[in-house]
Amino acid sequence: MHHPEVSFTIPCYNEENNLGPLIQAINCGESAASFAAMRAARGEFIVTLDADLQNDPRDFPAFFAALAGADCVCGTRKQTRREGDSWVKSVVSRISNAVRSRILQDPITDAGCTYRAFRRECIDQVPFFKGVHRFLPILIGLQGYRVTEVPVVNQERRSGKSHYGVWDRAGAVIDMFAVRWMKKRMVRYTVTERYPPE
Repeated sequence: MHHPEVSFTIPCYNEENNLGPLIQAINCGESAASFAAMRAARGEFIVTLDADLQNDPRDFPAFFAALAGADCVCGTRKQTRREGDSWVKSVVSRISNAVRSRILQDPITDAGCTYRAFRRECIDQVPFFKGVHRFLPILIGLQGYRVTEVPVVNQERRSGKSHYGVWDRAGAVIDMFAVRWMKKRMVRYTVTERYPPE
């Protein structure tokens, strides 16, 4: 029986109390860290999760079960208010997801959850830009891949605190309109015949 290889990518920032010693390097942001890891990954499947330990590894089976009928599976946090996040963050997250869904016509209900699993080839044609990690599912979907969701547990953070604030969300709004522009301007085509025949 074939057991596919899986690569796990975990972007880190100020997580020294959650992880062991790491090679020191210049901080280039979450998107750069994520894409560097995904481009270097060799597994047939890639799983992305945060280093703050809020993502529960016990959700892995649900991701891989869903991958039987999809190319990209996104986690959607259940009971977010009680499991790891403040009520303010929970409310802001819900408003952000509603606005994003309206503007981008994005079916993903929890875009802020970066707990995902997908086939490696899904990211081959995804454009790289600062903030791309927030829009990975919709950009993968634009390539023609099947994207779905599974509910996941959002655990209490064991150490440290989130460094995302108002200004980060302001930048995400600009990125959102850039993605909408890309979505409208994207050229789609289908090859029906090749010459010379392969």
